[in-house]
Order: sequence, then structure tokens, then C-alpha cells
Amino acid sequence: SGSKMLCYGAEFVPYTNLSGTITDTTSKFTATDYVIKFVNKTTGAVKTADVTNNSYNVSLKPGYQYSASFVGDYAKDFAFTNDTRLIDVTGTEQTANLSIEKSISYTVTGALTGFADGYDLSDLKLTFVPEDTTSFESVLADITDKTYTAQLCANENYTLTMTGAYDYKLAQDIVVVNDNQATVTKDAVFTTLPVYSVSGGFLSLTQTRGQYETLGVTPTAISFKNIDDNYVYAGVAADGKYNVSLRDGSYLASITADGYSTSTHVVVNGGDVTR
Repeated sequence: SGSKMLCYGAEFVPYTNLSGTITDTTSKFTATDYVIKFVNKTTGAVKTADVTNNSYNVSLKPGYQYSASFVGDYAKDFAFTNDTRLIDVTGTEQTANLSIEKSISYTVTGALTGFADGYDLSDLKLTFVPEDTTSFESVLADITDKTYTAQLCANENYTLTMTGAYDYKLAQDIVVVNDNQATVTKDAVFTTLPVYSVSGGFLSLTQTRGQYETLGVTPTAISFKNIDDNYVYAGVAADGKYNVSLRDGSYLASITADGYSTSTHVVVNGGDVTR
């Protein structure tokens, strides 16, 4: 007799094969080897398209709106027209033709100041967010040696946002606008977030419900992970006590000692915490 395998799970949704022609309305776009990208307006996911003889082809997840744009140097001087670059992707096969127009863009650059020497900036991301998010895309800046650079479209207001420098914030709002191709210099100054002392001792359960006693061993390690951004702070443990400096937020405290391993929650809200 035969056997039957039953599979359960999410329904598979096939991708949409999106294709079309690319038409130059400027008579000045002479490139034959270039790349275009499609940005999911909801998730931010980016997919590059294969371009051959001014025709493109790309597989995209249906049910979303995508924005088409150039990749690299061509993005400085050319863009797709507003009536063709925004595409609502549905079905399994779809055609959407793109038209090229001349655009004006400029470079914005500046120094990143205020960070302590040696502070880990590996997660730092600077994003310029346009005021008109329907017609313009957010731009992720390139960061090298505490200097940033980004290419922005002229005649649009952009506001700088920051993530990944967990103990810092921008000292003031940075808004950039320009109506020509001249480079704009805007230094970004950062300031530290306030931190508070979190300290206390170590207790263990007794045989009596609800009663505790001082832990008989000194933990070998204690750490605090911020629940919102997963950044981890190492605490100091000595003589049955611990201390650490933390910014506002909710934390998962993990404690390791000989024969013990546990975790608990700590909330910091504008003041020192003892527990």
C-alpha cells in the first residue's frame, strides 16, 4: 500500500514577473550598460533588474507598490517620470514601461562629531527622509571615517534620521534643501543620551514560597539587553553587588554564576534604579 505525505504551512505566493521597455524622453541618455532598482514602498526591500537593449525584467513580490530608479552615477542626472516610476505589482505577469527624464541632484556631505573616541559605529545608519515620500525616495548615506555623503534630488526637503548609535541622538534637527547641483555641507553633531545608575544585589529563592535569601556565590557575568534595539550593556559584579549605567528603556538582565543562570527584567525611566 502507498503512503501520503500531508504538508501544512503558509500558502506559497508566486512572484510577479515584471517587464517593460525604457524610453528616453530627454535625448541625452546615451548609456547602454546600466542598472535600475525597484524599492518596495512598504517594506523597503530593494531588487535590481536585468536591463538589456533598454528593456528590463525583474521578479517582485505581488501586493505592493514599487518605485523604480537608477543605480549609481546615472541617478545623479536622470530619473524615471512620476507617471511611470510608481508601479502597483499584482498577478504573475505584468508589463510596466518606464520613461526617463532629466533630473537635478546634488551631493550633501559633512562630518560626524560628538562621538566618544573608540565608540562602536558599525551599526550607524544615516537616512535622509523626503517630505514628499510619494514622489521621492529615502536616501541612505555612505559613511567613511566619521564623514557622510549622500546624493539628493533638488527642490525637495530632506530630514536626516539616525539609527544604530544607541547611546546618542542628533543634537538638533537637520533639514537639507537645494535647488541646484552645488554641493551642500552639513555637519551632523551628536550628543549623548542621559544614563542612569542601575545597581543592587543578588537574591535566590528559598524553600518558602515568596521568601528570598542572599545568593551565596558571586555572579561571574551580568549583562543587560535593550528589548527595543537588542543593544547589550555589560554590568560590573563584585562582592555580591552589581552596577551598570543604562539609558531609558526596558532591559533583559542575564546573570551567570557557578551553578546559577537566570534572567529578569529591568525598566529605566528617567532615574536611577535599585533592585
